[in-house]
Amino acid sequence: MAGKKLTTRRHFLKSLALGSVFISYWPCHMRMAIASEHTNQHKFDMAVYLFDEKRWYEENVNTYADSIKGAVTDLIVMVYGHYAGGTMGWKSSLIPHISWGAVILGNQLTVLISAMHSRGIRVHAAFNTCRVDATRGLFPPHQEGSKFVDVHNPEFQEFISDLTADCAGKGVDGICLDFIRTDDVADPAKNDVSIENIVRMVYEKVKIVNPESIVSSTTTPYLDITHPSLLKRGRKAINWANKGYQDIIFGIEYGIPPNPAVMAFDDVRALILNNVPYVAMVACYDRNAAGAAISQTSAQFQSVLDGVSDEETIAIYTGWLFTNEHAALTAARAVPEPAPEPEPKPVPPTRAQTYDQRISPTRTQTRARTYDQRISPTRAQTRAQTYDQRISPTRARTRPTD
Repeated sequence: MAGKKLTTRRHFLKSLALGSVFISYWPCHMRMAIASEHTNQHKFDMAVYLFDEKRWYEENVNTYADSIKGAVTDLIVMVYGHYAGGTMGWKSSLIPHISWGAVILGNQLTVLISAMHSRGIRVHAAFNTCRVDATRGLFPPHQEGSKFVDVHNPEFQEFISDLTADCAGKGVDGICLDFIRTDDVADPAKNDVSIENIVRMVYEKVKIVNPESIVSSTTTPYLDITHPSLLKRGRKAINWANKGYQDIIFGIEYGIPPNPAVMAFDDVRALILNNVPYVAMVACYDRNAAGAAISQTSAQFQSVLDGVSDEETIAIYTGWLFTNEHAALTAARAVPEPAPEPEPKPVPPTRAQTYDQRISPTRTQTRARTYDQRISPTRAQTRAQTYDQRISPTRARTRPTD
């Protein structure tokens, strides 16, 4: 599905789940997104975030790719995080590989990229950036019972930025930083410095490997501003964007329908100084009485889509619960037609043109032609002809010679 041409930040991600959809799943995330005109940014029609340990089998990946083709242009998949079976792997010398059942993680990402690229869908790799499981146990939690590493550790900062850059070289189209924060709130100022340093290092190293890579993050920009407790965790996506370390910011809001006050498009964009796209990430899942995630009904999902203006691109979270009905509703979302191209302005003549052409563009004669030809184009005679022939073309005789 062709997407509209985006000219402003609010138009950068038309619907990551429809005209532009972004779907993500726990436990195996895949996302898609649309970006506005900005240096090093791309334009997308949709983003999907998928997390499902069964879908990395080749035949299932191709089936899934067929189901989202035409509804999304970009897919973001979780790599090295949460659960072994729900994580896309690639062969890297930087991190241990593990087995799940009879399958050794190591080529799932390659299979996924091949399936999606063959259908015109870009692939982005998402990382549980600061969580212990993102490192496969190479870095312990910063304290007993925490799921987060010590983000101030220079060795970890080097490792995670090297790992994302290594992944960027495996054929993915972008890197997405999830869980880019800490749960240690003892020193908020120190957290800000360390987390920003990680974001900067990831951005710089990824761009060296592939300057066209799209570096993004999933956060809650407005809540991070308005809720003091969240401000202590180092998640300052607007600051990262303003310093040039982000190509897209995804704002999480999973309400049914989503809450406009949480998405806060105008408020967040007013604080972004360099046109980095800000896109709302909504959800396609609900929970049953036991608390298990289930797919939203068609009516619920339509209310989610209706909760975001058609002028906005959206990302949709919880991909493995993204049904065929959801895909159809997403694909049906109205996408405004691009504005018509302005009529080209006429190019003024240059001094290099002949005098005759400049004063009369329809006159093709040049000064190089004879006087007779210029004043009477129908007269084929030239001054080289005899006087008698020129004054009387019917007189065939010529002047006698002595």
